[in-house]
Amino acid sequence: MNFHQNAQSPQQALHLELTSVTRRLAARAPGNDGLVGQDSPSPQDSLKLELADVDRRIGNLKAILAEKLEKRSRILMVLETEGPRTEARLKFIDFDARRDPKTPFWCIMCQKDLKPDQAHKLVRLILTDHGAWPHAMHPDDVASFDAGELTIPENAHDHGAVRIGMDCAKKLGLAWTLAP
Repeated sequence: MNFHQNAQSPQQALHLELTSVTRRLAARAPGNDGLVGQDSPSPQDSLKLELADVDRRIGNLKAILAEKLEKRSRILMVLETEGPRTEARLKFIDFDARRDPKTPFWCIMCQKDLKPDQAHKLVRLILTDHGAWPHAMHPDDVASFDAGELTIPENAHDHGAVRIGMDCAKKLGLAWTLAP
């Protein structure tokens, strides 16, 4: 039986294992006829085997605890060194600027005109390098950016929410779009 099955933590598993060994040792004590027989090992050999087994299991539990503590310390170290994000996440919009839209209702990515009743999404457009390169801001960062908690690069400015067609939204990644 796996000694971790019913335990909540490695410490509890160790306690359960030691309790189990104590009960088994008490059953093998002199005067208890439960294990006495011609083929059974001597009580001293049984105790040595039990103790060796307990030592092995304690070693396994110590290794598990050490591994968990090391993992926890690595996570804490990363959190301490990185700290909170200060800049909004941006993703480049690989646009096709060969077309000139004919209506004010067009897709930011492919520049095609969209019908007013056509399904579409919105992206929060950030233009970098003085308007030359469009980027989409991640929707989870929009509220923090609006509240002033996150920033954008110095050479960028916020252009607000713009339309993107459904095909282009899927190419960009729907996780980067907002509902209209």
